[in-house]
Amino acid sequence: MSEHSQLFKCLSEPVRLRIVSLLCQFDELCVCELIDILELPQSVISRHIGYLNRHQLLKSSKRAQWVFYALDKQHPFTSVIQSFLSSFGNDEPMLGDLKRAQQLQLNC
Repeated sequence: MSEHSQLFKCLSEPVRLRIVSLLCQFDELCVCELIDILELPQSVISRHIGYLNRHQLLKSSKRAQWVFYALDKQHPFTSVIQSFLSSFGNDEPMLGDLKRAQQLQLNC
């Protein structure tokens, strides 16, 4: 399978798509924030973060005990992904994620 089709396969999973959507809205998020926003266990979030990392879509930075993730702006498909996700304006799960993110005091 080509690299391009693997990337789209990676993004076809709803949880990964929700993570990427949130990272389009916020400069960076840590796993603890993603757990609270997506209301999923740490193991699920970590597994999907790992998958996104394997496709080089994310950059990470460690601060104290926290690891923060951001979209890799250097990835050739980041702008395509951001444009694609902007068309999801009325998607219920993503709207709910954004609402929860705005209600939480972000930053661990």
